[in-house]
Amino acid sequence: MKNPVEGIAMDKSGKPLLASGKIVRDYRPLREYWELAKKVGKGKNVIKSEYLDYVESLMRQFEADTEGSREIVLRNILDRLESYIEKDIDKDLAYRALENCCPSEKADGMRAKKIIAHIIAGYLIEYLDSLGKIRIKYSK
Repeated sequence: MKNPVEGIAMDKSGKPLLASGKIVRDYRPLREYWELAKKVGKGKNVIKSEYLDYVESLMRQFEADTEGSREIVLRNILDRLESYIEKDIDKDLAYRALENCCPSEKADGMRAKKIIAHIIAGYLIEYLDSLGKIRIKYSK
């Protein structure tokens, strides 16, 4: 799948392109992380096309495991996607991003990596939902 953005395109409210807010409520840490990453020449690698390819492969795998059912538990996808993305997050930049935009959020470098990975993973799911590639459905 083609990368949705080169780096991250933000709208006027500070949300990335096609983000709905269904999963991620606050995009400030990601925006700050991206700004810091750009300063050290890593801005174009914050969101990679391979992440979207990985989501699609996870969906195919879960669909096969559930005998073709299109109902996949979102938490399963998010957990696996977050772990996949986390390896690429710079813990020092993540820590600084959280410290700059959310000083009340107490997190060490490893926790900061997890937070940024969660925001990116959530954004990718929102992006695919906005394109109609997947549908986020809430259970009662």
